[in-house]
Amino acid sequence: MEAARLSAFQITPFGIVIIGIYSFGIWLIAIVLGRAFSTFRKRWWTLGPPMLAMMALPWAEEAWIASRFQEACEGAGVKVYRQVEAAGFYDSTMRSGYSIIMENEFAFMEHPSNKKGKVDHIEIEYGEWVTKTMDQPSARYHFKHSYQPTPFQNWVSIGWRIDKIQYEVIDTETDEVLGVDVRIKRYPSFAESLWLRFFDPRGLGCSGPLDTSKKHSRTGILYDHVIIPKKVFD
Repeated sequence: MEAARLSAFQITPFGIVIIGIYSFGIWLIAIVLGRAFSTFRKRWWTLGPPMLAMMALPWAEEAWIASRFQEACEGAGVKVYRQVEAAGFYDSTMRSGYSIIMENEFAFMEHPSNKKGKVDHIEIEYGEWVTKTMDQPSARYHFKHSYQPTPFQNWVSIGWRIDKIQYEVIDTETDEVLGVDVRIKRYPSFAESLWLRFFDPRGLGCSGPLDTSKKHSRTGILYDHVIIPKKVFD
């Protein structure tokens, strides 16, 4: 969170140069218009305010994005509402079942199948991988994106050039949300994007601390903090 506060602004020397060139262009236009309407006594009172507003616009955009980003980051991070023990769970975000079984020692895992609309149930029997394709997940607990308006979009816009990505673990029997992982991302202002898009257009992100009494830094994935392999309790 502290890092997010320190780096809320995304302005670089290249961006300042671009803004300077833009401001110089506005100033030249003002001079040309001022001369064109030299007979109009109050021309600068008419031209001045909109020209100054246009010069301030790039700075105002960056300030607004940075302020909104910093505010949104206050709510970012992993929040665990309740831990559960389970033999396995359904990960709808990716086909990660094999690695999760190997790394976390769950008895089974489920994830989207290569067959459209199907689910793969994976487990190890007698030292061999066994995969069963089903119509629906059988696992009680699901790890999923909170926002997924389209199959290829798992984020929601919460402001100009700011996105929110949220993961959650839910109990499908009760619809209880057991934990969430909120991540905020901001993208460069228009002036910065004119050059950053050719190098690093990813922008800044924050995920915040783990929501515990000790405020540990977030490590692992949300399900690491919420779903405990059942064998741990045996």
